[in-house]
Amino acid sequence: MTVSDWFFLNPHRNNFMPSVTRDRNLFLCHLDIQKQIQEIIERSFALKIPVKMILYGDWGVGKTHTIHHLAWWMEQNAALYPTKTYLVEVGDVTKKSRFDILIRRFLDQIGIREIIRLVHEYRQKTGVQVAKGLAECGVPKPICDVFNSFLMVAPGDTPPEAVQQAFNFLKAQDVKGSLSLGMTGTLSESEDFYGVLVSLGELYKKVDEKQLILIADEAAKLEAVEGDDPTNSHWLSTNRMIFDDQNVHFGFIYTISSKGRKGIPPFLVDAQIENRLGKDNYIELNPLAPADVTSFLQRLFADFLDWNRISEAVSSGTIPSGVYDQSSYPFEPSAKAAFVDYFNRTQQDSKPRDICKKLDAAAFIAFKGDKRVIDMDSLDKAGL
Repeated sequence: MTVSDWFFLNPHRNNFMPSVTRDRNLFLCHLDIQKQIQEIIERSFALKIPVKMILYGDWGVGKTHTIHHLAWWMEQNAALYPTKTYLVEVGDVTKKSRFDILIRRFLDQIGIREIIRLVHEYRQKTGVQVAKGLAECGVPKPICDVFNSFLMVAPGDTPPEAVQQAFNFLKAQDVKGSLSLGMTGTLSESEDFYGVLVSLGELYKKVDEKQLILIADEAAKLEAVEGDDPTNSHWLSTNRMIFDDQNVHFGFIYTISSKGRKGIPPFLVDAQIENRLGKDNYIELNPLAPADVTSFLQRLFADFLDWNRISEAVSSGTIPSGVYDQSSYPFEPSAKAAFVDYFNRTQQDSKPRDICKKLDAAAFIAFKGDKRVIDMDSLDKAGL
């Protein structure tokens, strides 16, 4: 017997904590923010400009779930908003880290075989040589030539060493014999990294008729580069090009754990970035307002609980009718009111992740105490 069994959660549910990937179709709170984001996307497609924004808020407030839901929403509305989305989490960052830490993760997710497919179909669909087409978009010649080298292998075939080296070169890795392959050293400049992204965006635009949107999650880690002026300038320069109006090739979104704007990496709130991105495209997620805690729980229980099994359990007496109230289950009425009131009083903790963690804690205590509903004693022992 588990908490899931005890409280009659749906079969695929282990507890009350949503999963950012499995539950990306659900949106349980911040409906106003989701509407704001959707309006940005609608405006971007109507004006034929890429989707660009910075989403920030405290840890656990729902940024990652919001961005996963956004990707799902665009998939469901692909006829209106044809996009190809890749989401990566920012990895380890030192004060010397450059933009290659993101380029590498995006390319690994896209994959070498996908790039081979894109360059072959680009030539077939446009009748233009890959290197020539990318050069017309302002991509540096070495980058153009490297993308052109993916034509050496047919889609579906095993990439030869030269193509694998080309892929590694785009990831800013040191490639043995790179000069003999037409690759000049190792990528390190802002223009080079931007050129790689422009190339990918153009390939998706021409081949699949989709807008490429790249999402970098947990970008607060990039604060580490603030202590090194040349590295900070590098990130500022790269993002200036990404968010500039001249970038019509791909979209870009950062999510950042930050209480207010003070925790955003300085180069992302620099006047040069803010003027290009626009203040309306900095979107803050706050802890839930008092009324939103109740609606969050209602939506959570509507999806997570198996109400048919609950009804059967009440009818059979498994859940005593004397403690069951459909409007407050899995709580008893007074306990639900106290649970909501706790988060209304501690606004700083009124975040989806914190709410679900406290809910799981109280549910476990009730389960352990052989109680079919979460009562006041369970809340007290859970620290609420």
